[in-house]
Amino acid sequence: MALKEYSAFDFDFDASGENIEIQRGRDHRFSHPGTVFNISADVTELASQILVLDDIFGNPITRVQCLGDGCISAEPLSDDGVFRVNYRKNAVFRLISRKGLCIYEGKASDTKVNTLKGFCLPGLEQSGRDKWQKTSYLLEGDNLDQALVYLGQFTVGKDAKNIIARLNSQNVAFTSVTVAGEQYIYVTDINLTSAKRQLLQELDAYVLIKDSELDLLTLLENEEGNDA
Repeated sequence: MALKEYSAFDFDFDASGENIEIQRGRDHRFSHPGTVFNISADVTELASQILVLDDIFGNPITRVQCLGDGCISAEPLSDDGVFRVNYRKNAVFRLISRKGLCIYEGKASDTKVNTLKGFCLPGLEQSGRDKWQKTSYLLEGDNLDQALVYLGQFTVGKDAKNIIARLNSQNVAFTSVTVAGEQYIYVTDINLTSAKRQLLQELDAYVLIKDSELDLLTLLENEEGNDA
């Protein structure tokens, strides 16, 4: 393309209407007689996925945040937990809400599936030992009505059945959700006898407050530790 000599030009790559992201898409040059410009940009293909997200009690999630290099945006499509996530193909990202980390069936990168069902669950960001020792104090006093006890993530089948059998043996009330072959179990029983407490201690249960917000700093520190 011929340019007017001794003139300044702005080059801008237009990605409107295209499912791509352009980096270094703008350039400013000045033309001299005989000058040839080679203009290029970094182009990344984008994808999107629809997710329907609830909390552990089946209530729709109202807001999510997307973390990671692969994330572009997460936008709500309705008031009943439906979101569109826009992301860079072949890159990693995580979804979180004030209710906890979000998990879902399948992979967000599976473009063959129109909608993915998932849950945002509290306690998943916690790792390590002695969780009961550090958090069981939350079952005392005014906190009791708001307490929720996370037992952990168990493979559907023998592992999950063994835990559920132990809970049933003590008549411990619980709820759970199953996602991608994994069962996430939470104790909802607030009438904890000494025998029930002993069982939760043996399982190293993690006690949390139902309406507490996810500590993003804790999440990031744990992920950095897992990467080390």
